[in-house]
Amino acid sequence: MSRPRIVVCVVTYNQQQYIETCLRSILDQQVQADVHVLVGDDASTDGTGSVVQALTSEYGARLQHLRREPNLGAFANLRDLLLRADADFVARVDGDDYWLPGKLARQLAYLQAHPDCSAVYTNALTIDEAGAPIGVFNDLGDTEITL
Repeated sequence: MSRPRIVVCVVTYNQQQYIETCLRSILDQQVQADVHVLVGDDASTDGTGSVVQALTSEYGARLQHLRREPNLGAFANLRDLLLRADADFVARVDGDDYWLPGKLARQLAYLQAHPDCSAVYTNALTIDEAGAPIGVFNDLGDTEITL
């Protein structure tokens, strides 16, 4: 059986201080899948692009930097990334967020065990500028939401 392909779409604009942590948290996930990252850098002016370019040298073809000129806006940027995401599974994250270890493996396992499920969502920790936890994003806990 071949390994599933996961494409992670990262929307970013002027997030130089966060983007390296974001991308490493994705690319360093331990998961039984081929993980590729598309970064839509929406004409950042703060050095975000330089950070992403440096990481493409380290991670190679697993990381693709799409530099936007002119600025598309968050919605059009994400839409373009999603249209480019040729994969068995697609994930998305903003450039100022990061994933904890095991996140992607847990989501992939759930989706593979539940082929009728079209999407999964995980809660998020909200942190301050120093990285100290403030609280959780919502209080849903483990639940199933149906249409």
